[in-house]
Amino acid sequence: MFINEEIVAVIFRLINFISIIGLGVYIFKQHVASDMWDTITKKNATKHALCDQHVNLEKKQRELDHILKEESLECEQFRLKIDEWKNKVAIQSAMHEKQRQIKKDLIAIKAMQRAEQKEHARVQTCVATTLIPELQKSLSCHFSNEKNGTHYINSIVHFMNERI
Repeated sequence: MFINEEIVAVIFRLINFISIIGLGVYIFKQHVASDMWDTITKKNATKHALCDQHVNLEKKQRELDHILKEESLECEQFRLKIDEWKNKVAIQSAMHEKQRQIKKDLIAIKAMQRAEQKEHARVQTCVATTLIPELQKSLSCHFSNEKNGTHYINSIVHFMNERI
């Protein structure tokens, strides 16, 4: 049998080529493919985690928007209550100011009345001190006469009898 060297060389080349390709495929499957699959699964897990995080963040954003709306409503209600309280305080302050003014006026009137009473009392004491001695003299002269004294006592008794 005649074997041609070239055919044998080509066959061995083919066998070497196929074995190199097989060895490359084996090494690729053992080392590179497993690393690639690990990387792909890690990236998919990261992608799913990011999607879940995105969904959670959107949910939190909606909750925060809702809380913000509620708080803005509460702030508006507080503002209305504060305005109402300010109005009530202003009304009470005005009322207290009126009452204070009325009391001040009453105190002024009472002070004026006291001053008038003191003046009246002073005038009475002045008049009394000047008139009492003159009246005593005049009455003692008038009642020194028995007839005048008797007439005066009779008129008082008559008056008292009319009252009874």
